[in-house]
Amino acid sequence: MLPKIISNITLAFIAIVLAYMLAPLFKEFFDGIFNPHKKSNKSHSKEEFDEMVRRKIERMSATGNSNSTQATGAKTTKGSQRTFLSYFEEKKMFASDEDLNFFIGLQSSLQWGDFKEGEEILNLLRKDFKFDKEELSPLINPFIKSFFCKEELLKVAKLNKSSLSKESFLSAATTAFFFQNIERIEHKRFNKLTLKLLIALSTIKSDRVAILEGFIRSEEITLPIKKDSLFTSLTKKMNSSYDEIFALFPIDENKLSDEFSSLKEESDRKKKYKKLVQTYHPDKWQAELKSKIIDDRLNENFNKIQNIYNKNK
Repeated sequence: MLPKIISNITLAFIAIVLAYMLAPLFKEFFDGIFNPHKKSNKSHSKEEFDEMVRRKIERMSATGNSNSTQATGAKTTKGSQRTFLSYFEEKKMFASDEDLNFFIGLQSSLQWGDFKEGEEILNLLRKDFKFDKEELSPLINPFIKSFFCKEELLKVAKLNKSSLSKESFLSAATTAFFFQNIERIEHKRFNKLTLKLLIALSTIKSDRVAILEGFIRSEEITLPIKKDSLFTSLTKKMNSSYDEIFALFPIDENKLSDEFSSLKEESDRKKKYKKLVQTYHPDKWQAELKSKIIDDRLNENFNKIQNIYNKNK
Protein backbone atom coordinates (compact mmCIF):
# COMPACT_ATOMS: atom_id res chain seq x y z
CA MET A 1 0.00 0.00 0.00
CA LEU A 2 2.70 2.46 1.01
CA PRO A 3 4.83 1.90 -2.15
CA LYS A 4 1.76 2.63 -4.30
CA ILE A 5 1.14 5.94 -2.52
CA ILE A 6 4.76 6.97 -2.97
CA SER A 7 4.57 6.04 -6.66
CA ASN A 8 1.44 8.17 -7.16
CA ILE A 9 3.05 11.19 -5.44
CA THR A 10 6.14 10.86 -7.62
CA LEU A 11 4.07 10.73 -10.82
CA ALA A 12 2.05 13.78 -9.75
CA PHE A 13 5.20 15.74 -9.06
CA ILE A 14 6.66 14.85 -12.47
CA ALA A 15 3.41 15.88 -14.17
CA ILE A 16 3.48 19.30 -12.48
CA VAL A 17 7.08 19.91 -13.54
CA LEU A 18 6.34 18.94 -17.17
CA ALA A 19 3.24 21.15 -17.28
CA TYR A 20 5.23 24.12 -16.02
CA MET A 21 7.99 23.54 -18.60
CA LEU A 22 5.70 22.90 -21.60
CA ALA A 23 3.09 25.60 -20.84
CA PRO A 24 4.79 28.31 -22.98
CA LEU A 25 4.90 25.91 -25.96
CA PHE A 26 1.21 25.05 -25.67
CA LYS A 27 0.39 28.79 -25.32
CA GLU A 28 2.30 29.64 -28.50
CA PHE A 29 0.62 26.71 -30.37
CA PHE A 30 -2.92 27.70 -29.40
CA ASP A 31 -2.21 31.42 -30.03
CA GLY A 32 -1.19 30.49 -33.57
CA ILE A 33 -4.55 28.73 -34.10
CA PHE A 34 -6.97 31.07 -32.36
CA ASN A 35 -5.05 34.42 -32.67
CA PRO A 36 -3.19 34.22 -35.96
CA HIS A 37 -2.84 38.04 -36.17
CA LYS A 38 -1.22 38.45 -32.74
CA LYS A 39 2.47 39.32 -32.96
CA SER A 40 4.63 36.72 -31.39
CA ASN A 41 7.36 37.76 -28.94
CA LYS A 42 10.67 37.93 -30.63
CA SER A 43 14.01 37.83 -28.97
CA HIS A 44 15.62 41.25 -28.82
CA SER A 45 18.84 42.09 -30.62
CA LYS A 46 21.88 43.25 -28.64
CA GLU A 47 21.31 46.85 -29.70
CA GLU A 48 17.66 46.73 -28.61
CA PHE A 49 18.62 45.18 -25.30
CA ASP A 50 21.27 47.88 -24.66
CA GLU A 51 18.71 50.60 -25.46
CA MET A 52 16.21 49.09 -23.02
CA VAL A 53 18.87 48.97 -20.30
CA ARG A 54 19.85 52.61 -20.96
CA ARG A 55 16.24 53.83 -20.67
CA LYS A 56 15.76 51.82 -17.49
CA ILE A 57 18.89 53.36 -15.94
CA GLU A 58 17.70 56.87 -16.85
CA ARG A 59 14.31 56.27 -15.24
CA MET A 60 15.92 54.89 -12.09
CA SER A 61 18.33 57.85 -11.94
CA ALA A 62 15.50 60.36 -12.28
CA THR A 63 13.54 58.63 -9.53
CA GLY A 64 16.60 58.55 -7.29
CA ASN A 65 17.24 62.29 -7.75
CA SER A 66 13.63 63.06 -6.91
CA ASN A 67 13.79 61.01 -3.74
CA SER A 68 17.12 62.60 -2.85
CA THR A 69 15.68 66.11 -3.24
CA GLN A 70 12.73 65.23 -1.05
CA ALA A 71 15.01 63.74 1.57
CA THR A 72 17.25 66.83 1.52
CA GLY A 73 14.26 69.11 1.93
CA ALA A 74 13.03 67.09 4.85
CA LYS A 75 16.46 67.18 6.44
CA THR A 76 16.74 70.96 6.01
CA THR A 77 13.36 71.49 7.62
CA LYS A 78 14.32 69.24 10.49
CA GLY A 79 17.73 70.88 10.82
CA SER A 80 16.18 74.33 11.18
CA GLN A 81 13.65 73.53 13.86
CA ARG A 82 11.77 76.52 15.22
CA THR A 83 12.68 77.91 18.61
CA PHE A 84 11.38 80.98 20.38
CA LEU A 85 14.22 82.91 18.71
CA SER A 86 12.61 82.21 15.33
CA TYR A 87 9.83 84.66 16.20
CA PHE A 88 12.28 87.53 16.72
CA GLU A 89 14.21 86.62 13.57
CA GLU A 90 11.05 86.62 11.46
CA LYS A 91 10.08 90.01 12.90
CA LYS A 92 13.60 91.30 12.09
CA MET A 93 14.04 92.44 15.68
CA PHE A 94 17.74 91.64 16.06
CA ALA A 95 19.86 94.77 15.86
CA SER A 96 22.51 93.05 13.71
CA ASP A 97 23.69 89.66 12.49
CA GLU A 98 26.26 89.69 15.29
CA ASP A 99 23.48 90.12 17.85
CA LEU A 100 21.50 87.27 16.28
CA ASN A 101 24.56 85.04 16.49
CA PHE A 102 25.00 86.03 20.14
CA PHE A 103 21.49 84.85 21.05
CA ILE A 104 21.86 81.64 19.03
CA GLY A 105 25.19 80.98 20.72
CA LEU A 106 23.74 81.71 24.15
CA GLN A 107 20.87 79.32 23.53
CA SER A 108 23.35 76.59 22.60
CA SER A 109 25.62 77.39 25.55
CA LEU A 110 22.74 77.21 28.01
CA GLN A 111 22.18 73.60 27.00
CA TRP A 112 25.80 72.71 27.79
CA GLY A 113 26.27 75.02 30.78
CA ASP A 114 29.43 76.66 29.43
CA PHE A 115 28.18 80.25 29.04
CA LYS A 116 30.15 83.26 30.34
CA GLU A 117 27.43 85.92 30.31
CA GLY A 118 27.07 85.69 34.09
CA GLU A 119 30.50 87.21 34.56
CA GLU A 120 29.58 90.07 32.21
CA ILE A 121 26.51 90.86 34.31
CA LEU A 122 28.56 90.87 37.51
CA ASN A 123 31.04 93.22 35.83
CA LEU A 124 28.21 95.64 34.98
CA LEU A 125 27.14 95.59 38.63
CA ARG A 126 30.70 96.05 39.84
CA LYS A 127 30.98 99.52 38.27
CA ASP A 128 28.78 101.15 40.93
CA PHE A 129 28.16 98.40 43.47
CA LYS A 130 30.09 96.10 45.73
CA PHE A 131 29.16 92.56 46.70
CA ASP A 132 30.54 89.21 47.73
CA LYS A 133 31.34 87.45 44.47
CA GLU A 134 31.39 84.07 46.20
CA GLU A 135 27.81 84.69 47.28
CA LEU A 136 26.42 85.91 43.95
CA SER A 137 28.34 83.69 41.51
CA PRO A 138 26.32 80.52 42.26
CA LEU A 139 23.11 82.49 41.68
CA ILE A 140 23.89 84.11 38.35
CA ASN A 141 23.78 81.13 35.96
CA PRO A 142 20.40 79.77 37.13
CA PHE A 143 19.08 83.32 36.83
CA ILE A 144 20.21 83.64 33.19
CA LYS A 145 18.57 80.32 32.32
CA SER A 146 15.25 81.58 33.67
CA PHE A 147 15.63 85.05 32.12
CA PHE A 148 16.41 83.73 28.63
CA CYS A 149 12.85 83.23 27.36
CA LYS A 150 10.46 84.79 24.86
CA GLU A 151 8.54 86.77 27.48
CA GLU A 152 11.66 88.47 28.84
CA LEU A 153 13.13 89.12 25.39
CA LEU A 154 9.91 90.87 24.36
CA LYS A 155 10.34 93.17 27.36
CA VAL A 156 13.99 93.78 26.49
CA ALA A 157 13.04 94.71 22.92
CA LYS A 158 10.38 97.12 24.21
CA LEU A 159 13.01 98.85 26.34
CA ASN A 160 15.37 99.13 23.36
CA LYS A 161 13.14 100.61 20.63
CA SER A 162 11.81 97.20 19.51
CA SER A 163 15.33 95.95 18.91
CA LEU A 164 17.29 93.09 20.48
CA SER A 165 21.02 93.33 21.02
CA LYS A 166 23.59 91.70 23.24
CA GLU A 167 24.10 94.98 25.08
CA SER A 168 20.40 95.54 25.81
CA PHE A 169 19.94 91.92 26.92
CA LEU A 170 22.83 92.02 29.38
CA SER A 171 21.74 95.45 30.65
CA ALA A 172 18.12 94.39 31.27
CA ALA A 173 19.28 91.11 32.81
CA THR A 174 21.57 93.02 35.16
CA THR A 175 18.63 95.11 36.39
CA ALA A 176 16.51 92.02 37.01
CA PHE A 177 19.35 90.26 38.84
CA PHE A 178 19.98 93.41 40.87
CA PHE A 179 16.39 93.52 42.11
CA GLN A 180 16.45 89.82 42.98
CA ASN A 181 19.55 90.27 45.13
CA ILE A 182 19.30 93.87 46.31
CA GLU A 183 19.83 92.89 49.96
CA ARG A 184 23.15 91.27 49.02
CA ILE A 185 24.42 94.32 47.12
CA GLU A 186 25.76 97.65 48.42
CA HIS A 187 26.34 100.88 46.54
CA LYS A 188 29.89 102.23 46.55
CA ARG A 189 28.64 105.78 47.19
CA PHE A 190 25.25 105.65 48.93
CA ASN A 191 24.17 103.98 52.16
CA LYS A 192 21.32 101.46 52.18
CA LEU A 193 18.56 103.96 52.99
CA THR A 194 19.71 106.45 50.37
CA LEU A 195 20.06 103.69 47.79
CA LYS A 196 16.51 102.50 48.38
CA LEU A 197 15.26 106.08 48.17
CA LEU A 198 16.95 106.64 44.81
CA ILE A 199 15.70 103.33 43.45
CA ALA A 200 12.16 104.15 44.54
CA LEU A 201 12.28 107.61 42.95
CA SER A 202 13.68 106.10 39.74
CA THR A 203 11.16 103.28 39.42
CA ILE A 204 7.93 104.46 41.06
CA LYS A 205 6.20 107.19 39.06
CA SER A 206 3.50 108.06 41.58
CA ASP A 207 3.63 109.25 45.21
CA ARG A 208 7.10 110.76 44.99
CA VAL A 209 6.21 113.23 47.73
CA ALA A 210 5.16 110.37 50.01
CA ILE A 211 8.44 108.58 49.27
CA LEU A 212 10.45 111.67 50.21
CA GLU A 213 8.43 112.20 53.38
CA GLY A 214 9.05 108.60 54.39
CA PHE A 215 12.76 109.10 53.84
CA ILE A 216 12.79 112.23 56.02
CA ARG A 217 11.03 110.31 58.79
CA SER A 218 13.56 107.43 58.36
CA GLU A 219 10.81 105.00 57.45
CA GLU A 220 11.45 101.75 55.63
CA ILE A 221 11.10 102.18 51.87
CA THR A 222 9.27 99.44 49.99
CA LEU A 223 10.74 98.71 46.58
CA PRO A 224 9.12 96.92 43.64
CA ILE A 225 9.99 93.24 43.41
CA LYS A 226 11.07 93.71 39.83
CA LYS A 227 11.58 96.56 37.41
CA ASP A 228 11.85 96.22 33.65
CA SER A 229 14.63 98.64 32.80
CA LEU A 230 18.01 98.77 31.17
CA PHE A 231 20.62 98.92 33.90
CA THR A 232 22.35 101.88 32.28
CA SER A 233 19.05 103.77 32.28
CA LEU A 234 18.33 102.86 35.91
CA THR A 235 21.70 104.04 37.22
CA LYS A 236 21.42 107.25 35.20
CA LYS A 237 18.02 108.00 36.76
CA MET A 238 19.38 107.24 40.22
CA ASN A 239 22.25 109.68 39.82
CA SER A 240 19.88 112.32 38.45
CA SER A 241 17.47 111.80 41.36
CA TYR A 242 20.34 112.19 43.81
CA ASP A 243 21.21 115.61 42.37
CA GLU A 244 17.55 116.69 42.44
CA ILE A 245 16.92 115.87 46.10
CA PHE A 246 20.39 116.56 47.48
CA ALA A 247 19.06 119.45 49.61
CA LEU A 248 16.94 117.01 51.65
CA PHE A 249 19.84 114.95 52.93
CA PRO A 250 20.76 115.72 56.56
CA ILE A 251 23.70 118.07 56.92
CA ASP A 252 26.71 116.93 58.90
CA GLU A 253 27.29 120.10 60.93
CA ASN A 254 30.73 119.12 62.22
CA LYS A 255 32.00 118.29 58.76
CA LEU A 256 30.62 121.51 57.25
CA SER A 257 32.07 123.60 60.07
CA ASP A 258 35.51 122.08 59.51
CA GLU A 259 35.27 122.87 55.80
CA PHE A 260 34.56 126.55 56.51
CA SER A 261 37.29 126.70 59.13
CA SER A 262 39.85 125.34 56.69
CA LEU A 263 39.28 128.34 54.41
CA LYS A 264 41.55 131.15 55.61
CA GLU A 265 40.24 133.87 53.35
CA GLU A 266 36.83 135.42 53.91
CA SER A 267 36.33 135.63 50.16
CA ASP A 268 36.72 131.87 49.91
CA ARG A 269 34.25 131.28 52.75
CA LYS A 270 31.76 133.63 51.14
CA LYS A 271 32.18 131.89 47.80
CA LYS A 272 31.49 128.53 49.41
CA TYR A 273 28.44 129.90 51.19
CA LYS A 274 26.95 131.26 47.96
CA LYS A 275 27.47 127.90 46.29
CA LEU A 276 25.61 126.15 49.11
CA VAL A 277 22.78 128.66 48.87
CA GLN A 278 22.29 127.70 45.21
CA THR A 279 21.63 124.15 46.34
CA TYR A 280 19.93 124.45 49.72
CA HIS A 281 17.80 127.59 49.56
CA PRO A 282 14.13 126.52 49.89
CA ASP A 283 13.16 128.70 46.93
CA LYS A 284 15.34 126.50 44.69
CA TRP A 285 13.26 123.41 45.48
CA GLN A 286 10.96 121.81 42.92
CA ALA A 287 7.39 123.08 43.22
CA GLU A 288 5.84 119.68 42.34
CA LEU A 289 7.52 118.06 45.34
CA LYS A 290 6.25 120.41 48.02
CA SER A 291 4.83 119.43 51.40
CA LYS A 292 5.13 120.67 55.00
CA ILE A 293 7.51 117.87 55.98
CA ILE A 294 9.72 118.58 52.97
CA ASP A 295 9.65 122.35 53.60
CA ASP A 296 10.63 121.81 57.23
CA ARG A 297 13.67 119.75 56.22
CA LEU A 298 14.71 122.33 53.62
CA ASN A 299 14.47 125.18 56.14
CA GLU A 300 16.31 123.14 58.76
CA ASN A 301 19.25 122.49 56.43
CA PHE A 302 19.41 126.07 55.20
CA ASN A 303 19.39 127.47 58.73
CA LYS A 304 22.28 125.17 59.67
CA ILE A 305 24.31 126.46 56.74
CA GLN A 306 23.63 130.09 57.69
CA ASN A 307 24.58 129.51 61.31
CA ILE A 308 27.84 127.72 60.44
CA TYR A 309 28.82 130.42 57.97
CA ASN A 310 28.08 133.22 60.44
CA LYS A 311 30.22 131.51 63.08
CA ASN A 312 33.17 131.35 60.71
CA LYS A 313 33.06 134.91 59.38
